[in-house]
Amino acid sequence: VSLSIRSGNIRVDSALETPISAKLSNQGLSFEAQSGSGEQSLDLRGTDFESVKTRNGSGNLNITLPNRSRVTANLQTRSGELEVRVPAGLKMGALSLSSGSGDVTVWITPDAAVRATFDDRVPDGYALRDGVYLSPAALEGKPALNLNLRAESGEIKLITEESP
Repeated sequence: VSLSIRSGNIRVDSALETPISAKLSNQGLSFEAQSGSGEQSLDLRGTDFESVKTRNGSGNLNITLPNRSRVTANLQTRSGELEVRVPAGLKMGALSLSSGSGDVTVWITPDAAVRATFDDRVPDGYALRDGVYLSPAALEGKPALNLNLRAESGEIKLITEESP
């Protein structure tokens, strides 16, 4: 599926048991995708979305977020792996990522300023302050990307290197 708009919202719904895959370009504001069953693979790097929301009943979510300075995202799968790539240009915003059953993996550049809440593997150099883990850049006072990561059954991995 390939969609293009000049402004406004795009919503993709699928109750089919086939994968959803979308690459989008626009000058709009928000993106929303839902799938009852199947994989969602989304590459939003070349878009200007300010808000991204995905919901998946059963299946993996693989998402590359927009390469803009600020994004708000709510990405969920009830059963499946959630893998998110945060481009170097994304510096601020709030990301809420959750999987009911499956791993949550976030790829982020090593120099990113991050404030994260999670209880699994903490990258080297991150420090706990008032219940929130701060990256070295966030500790220096740089504007930070806020991450809320949750995996009810599975691991949370915050990988501070370029994604494969």
